[in-house]
Amino acid sequence: MRSYRRLLLASLAGVVCLAAAGLASLATEQQEVFPFYSWFLFALVPGGQTTYQVLIEKVNGVPLPAPRFYNQTPEVAGNAHSVVAFKVIQRLGKACRNADLAGIATQRAFLEANLPPGTGYEVVSFRSDPIAQWRTRRAPAMRPVATFESGVR
Repeated sequence: MRSYRRLLLASLAGVVCLAAAGLASLATEQQEVFPFYSWFLFALVPGGQTTYQVLIEKVNGVPLPAPRFYNQTPEVAGNAHSVVAFKVIQRLGKACRNADLAGIATQRAFLEANLPPGTGYEVVSFRSDPIAQWRTRRAPAMRPVATFESGVR
């Protein structure tokens, strides 16, 4: 009977420690630290998020029949599906939004290293809000941020 009580108390202490670690993980940015989580499943609805995309408008100085997104042009950009390219595009969009000329120049250099000269492109932003999209059944609006041409500074 004593060993049963010890096991019960040890289990209770373990569950309390696990719950305390889960609640303490709420203070982190991701609100969880593996393997501990707060148990507030779906309590936090993600807010709106701004993402950026590059819209290719012309290649080698020749306009495309219809502009296409960077990740849909593997024949133009060799790394069209690269995670690194996605991150560069996000940083370029943020630099444009903040009017950070040094950041724009740096990110353009990274991006244009994979584009042929004379490629005209536009950085556009999407503000997505999952709840609003679900309610209205509309895709997020595309807003122009900046226009560039590779090889032209």
